[in-house]
Amino acid sequence: MMHSPEPENYWRGVILFGRNSSTYKMALGKLLLGYSYSGLDRISLDDLASDFLSLYIERTENNHPQQGVMGRKTIVEHQIDLIRHGDRSFDSAVEVVKAQALSNMVLVKFNNLFGTKISKPFYSFTPGDSEITLNANLLRLSDSKIEKNSLESEILGRWDLLEHAYERTRIAPLSVDERMEYLINAEDRKVLTPLIPMIEGYQQGRCFYCGRPLYDIHVDHVIPFSAIHHNDVWNLVLAHAECNEQKSDSIPSKLFIDRLILRNEYYISSSHPLKDEIIRKTGNSSSMRKNEIYRQYRDAYQYKGRFWRGDPSYNPEEDKEFIYWIEYYAPKI
Repeated sequence: MMHSPEPENYWRGVILFGRNSSTYKMALGKLLLGYSYSGLDRISLDDLASDFLSLYIERTENNHPQQGVMGRKTIVEHQIDLIRHGDRSFDSAVEVVKAQALSNMVLVKFNNLFGTKISKPFYSFTPGDSEITLNANLLRLSDSKIEKNSLESEILGRWDLLEHAYERTRIAPLSVDERMEYLINAEDRKVLTPLIPMIEGYQQGRCFYCGRPLYDIHVDHVIPFSAIHHNDVWNLVLAHAECNEQKSDSIPSKLFIDRLILRNEYYISSSHPLKDEIIRKTGNSSSMRKNEIYRQYRDAYQYKGRFWRGDPSYNPEEDKEFIYWIEYYAPKI
């Protein structure tokens, strides 16, 4: 039986595995951690917005993007641009940040993990409130044996990784809406879900990446579609929604390429219905197929330049914190 999550489990889950369309959660997390270790249990929305904006003014001096959509900036980045050009005062920008970036955005989303609100949120807040109340789950972090510097370094590391990912996305725009399992480009929109029965036999009901029993199944491109621009079945596997979303369009470890090659060779040796298609796309001999897949893997890395979680050897199966949450949220049967 799994133990109930400790505050640090929840915290690392939100920071390391929460969904991020911008870096807002990292900024809020850094501030919440500081408030907690300072012994505060309430913070006004005005003070939070001021601290949030100040933190971003310092952070954006390096000009790294804070979200990944080409041609767009976050609300906070836009306000900072106005301040730097002398078109808006700091206090006026704080009001915009308070209303549009905090109250109706990150404060509502922070306490979520894998699409579910955590049972012990770190603060209490309802849009329209003038302050947030820090809850026991957050305050207990400062009482734990974990050093603030350790938790803060995890936030900053994740923030760096997001900035790098957004920078690469702007260079090579993402072409896949993986959450909805669609391939999206100017000419084509193809649902991948019907391929699940053809793929699942080899995986024996387990996620290709973390090895845990599958639920909420997604079809994933091992080598990202946004790098190779094809839907060839030799590159498709089944994964948890969470593993798929965490990997997103980043490059997996070579471990998974080798695993993919073995999977394809199994299909060929067992006269799987996909056998002829795999041979046609990758080569007539095992060595030809291996070389072709490695070639596309190398080309994809040259194009994307970003490994999963920024680590060329990252394996979610060995990530104890991630596996904890995969199992915690697994359907209880």
